[in-house]
Amino acid sequence: MRLDHPIFHAPLETQIDWSEIETPAGYRAWPGGRELPARMKVWKVHDGEYPKIDVGMVSDPYGYEDSPDCEWISSGVNSKGPESVALGRVGNFFH
Repeated sequence: MRLDHPIFHAPLETQIDWSEIETPAGYRAWPGGRELPARMKVWKVHDGEYPKIDVGMVSDPYGYEDSPDCEWISSGVNSKGPESVALGRVGNFFH
């Protein structure tokens, strides 16, 4: 998570309440996954699990950082890996 990103500071300061979870087992298979710690720090944004709530979506990380006018802001716990895009921008589209 890029905590220095302006989205967390304006127009209002975002309060980040951190917690810890066990690192998802599926993350071990992703590049760099073997080096992840046993527990990871997370910002819990909502309670509940799919299908009881709409948990949203994430994008795979490929094509964000190497494309013009795109930025990865934060990942999220998901099945697409530890570097997936939960918060990101492509041109004037916010994901």
